[in-house]
Amino acid sequence: MALTANRANKVRALEQARYGYGTVATGSVIFQGALLSKVETSGLITLASSATGETFIGVALDAGTGVAAGTVKIAYRYNHEEKFTPKTALTKSYIGCAVVAFDDEKPTTASAISAAKRAFVGVATDFESDGSVWVWIRQDSQKLTP
Repeated sequence: MALTANRANKVRALEQARYGYGTVATGSVIFQGALLSKVETSGLITLASSATGETFIGVALDAGTGVAAGTVKIAYRYNHEEKFTPKTALTKSYIGCAVVAFDDEKPTTASAISAAKRAFVGVATDFESDGSVWVWIRQDSQKLTP
């Protein structure tokens, strides 16, 4: 299920965070807190998914809907920790494991998505009693082999 409104995720380690800015792909509706990818063929920003031809870039700081003129731009953040509710329940045994995008809202484990379609989000660093997971957000260019 994709985001339908802005979401303020809990974050930590912001002193190490890095930021980016880019143009939203035509028709992409992006909410604050969404997992984002860059379309490899166009360089435009879209929602992260388990689709091929995308490279994960970070978490949206802004909201916006892409238009054909290419005038909608948004900021995003990476290289920090962010708390998510994963697609499927995870346990502490996943600490240190690769986390990939299931959709723009929920990460999952690398084993849940075929290798050709993985948008690598980061590494699981901690778990909460409510089932949420802390993920060190990395760009795909910083990819570890899952």
